[in-house]
Amino acid sequence: MPRAAATVASKSTVARLHDRFDILCDAPVAELRSPTAGAYEVDDDRSIGSNYFALVADPGLPPRGQELGILRMLKHEAILTPFDFGAVDWAPDKRRCLALICERIDSLDLPAVRPKVHDGHARALHRNTTVRS
Repeated sequence: MPRAAATVASKSTVARLHDRFDILCDAPVAELRSPTAGAYEVDDDRSIGSNYFALVADPGLPPRGQELGILRMLKHEAILTPFDFGAVDWAPDKRRCLALICERIDSLDLPAVRPKVHDGHARALHRNTTVRS
């Protein structure tokens, strides 16, 4: 979903993260929001044409920086991995909020995620027995 960064940025209130990412407070992305975080368009100063979005957490929730650091190292097709995160001055709420920068992935490119169970294990689980290696 490419867009003209200069055009959007000139019309939007911006929250800056780590002197790199501009989170566009006036450009929500409804289809990517979660129950505890709003989703917003992001401009990346270092990469033209990048496809990032930000999740801005509800300020009433406790930040979990240690867990986010671990999650950032995980690479799995079924997990939304933050590219970067940190506190931003969030103008709409006039307070600081935790923001996660994530790469937007086209849902059509995602492989189906199914548990991989070997046939012998599946039969054993079905019979409610254990399998010995």
